[in-house]
Amino acid sequence: MADEQEVRVRFTTRQAAIACGDAVLGLPSSAEPAQLCDVVNKLLSRSGSRALALEFLWAGKLVQTSLLKHAALHGASLEKVADIEYFVSAPAPSYGGAAPTENDEWLAALCGAPGGGVLAGSYGGGVYGENGATLAENAHDGAVTCVAASAGLVATGGKDAAVRCWRARAAGPLAPCFAGDAHGHAVDSVCVAGDVVASGDWGGMVFLWRPGASGDEPAPKRARTDAAAAAGPVLTHKAHAQCVSGLAHAAGRLWTVGWDRAAKVFDLATLDPVHSANASVALTCVAHAEALGVAAAGAHDGSVRLYDARCAPAAAMARVLRNHKHRAVGAVAWSPAGDHRLASCAQDGRVNVWDVRGDAPLAALDAPDLSKCLGLAWTEAGLFVGGDDPRVHKFNV
Repeated sequence: MADEQEVRVRFTTRQAAIACGDAVLGLPSSAEPAQLCDVVNKLLSRSGSRALALEFLWAGKLVQTSLLKHAALHGASLEKVADIEYFVSAPAPSYGGAAPTENDEWLAALCGAPGGGVLAGSYGGGVYGENGATLAENAHDGAVTCVAASAGLVATGGKDAAVRCWRARAAGPLAPCFAGDAHGHAVDSVCVAGDVVASGDWGGMVFLWRPGASGDEPAPKRARTDAAAAAGPVLTHKAHAQCVSGLAHAAGRLWTVGWDRAAKVFDLATLDPVHSANASVALTCVAHAEALGVAAAGAHDGSVRLYDARCAPAAAMARVLRNHKHRAVGAVAWSPAGDHRLASCAQDGRVNVWDVRGDAPLAALDAPDLSKCLGLAWTEAGLFVGGDDPRVHKFNV
């Protein structure tokens, strides 16, 4: 267009090996990321198979539109020199398949396993590995609704209102080490923080437990009545008015989210409240990125909300990401690389991979035979998802 505005751009990078100098260039305001990538590759004398796939940041936000639209969306000035940072894109995710399994029920929850691999909780009451192997055949009397692990300790919660803890072995099944039956409602969330296990239930209660190191098999539920006090929680707190649907820990803090539309932070040692923020919709899951100081919470309307507890409650919800089809988000997981990437899965059958500095997902993934995604785990081995199919599906990321 003849009257198109020119934007003065200076490209910068933190990757010294691909720096292209600090010259100020004049680019059309209609330039989009593909055109920016072409310009940088030309400055680097890279073409064909040597050309780099690049992402761009301007004013701290990922450039996913034209420069003109980006400036309007994020308040960047077109009158000043635009310092646009670039970096090499992560490889595009690809489907890695699903292993045969000994499980024949839906998978409700996934987590990374100590020492690598993935643990999956089944609606049939068992816990399975990503390769389909049975790790705990009858972990709960009914669905395993949540699973978490850290440093060799595994915790599960179920519809039977029970919390179970296990020691991970180098090979073979999990070794049971603790049973807690103090919850009065189904357990919907667990997390492991060192030697402390936190659990949340449908009645809005959060319990803290300190599992022992015993490897003895717990007695049947009906026979544990007298032992419940000895294996009881060390702290309890009415955290939410409704179901505690997600728990995450970071730096001595416990994040909780619930169906009462609240995201809260508690002191992990005392369960004293530290922070609280409200949403406009029920929240379904949460994960914290310690490197960023931000928590991501999935919501019942298909959105993912980013919270920063360092801000005042009214300003704590920093961003809202949307690309699920108004279906409840089942799980969120941050990249193990400690960068800005986040994965979310929902009951629309989709897995989205985000750079949380952008507005649109980097990739929208679909797994064969999955129409509802309920659980998600992101480890160094890949991105794993489960739902209304007995198998754990893998994406290479």
